[in-house]
Amino acid sequence: MFRFFAVVATFTTALLAPGGLTAQTIDKSTLSGTVLTGSGSPTNGASKVILTIPAADKGGFVLTQFCSSASAFATLSGNTIGDLVSIFGVCQTYSPGLAVPPGEALSCTLGVDTGGMPGRGMCTVTGVLTKK
Repeated sequence: MFRFFAVVATFTTALLAPGGLTAQTIDKSTLSGTVLTGSGSPTNGASKVILTIPAADKGGFVLTQFCSSASAFATLSGNTIGDLVSIFGVCQTYSPGLAVPPGEALSCTLGVDTGGMPGRGMCTVTGVLTKK
């Protein structure tokens, strides 16, 4: 019971903090809203925007998963919040999720692979656009 309460409290606090997002009531760690997914294949170490979060009047966005099939570390970052996570060929899942400010452009950048060549592969983000 304590663990569940800590997760809900942390989630609510996170939703209130960045970019003026508003909190959504969570019932048994489920989110309601519209699922959004974005993906792309960055090239030559460049950053590629894979999802731009809608404006605040559309609701809040909660990031639930970041995946990469890349041959190198993939870093997910936001244009105002900075780096969120770096992974290597796996999925990172957040439950209940990470609050992301409205209008944020989420980008993926691939590092170099073990042979020193620019990484190749796909990055994908998924989350829930909660109702306002």
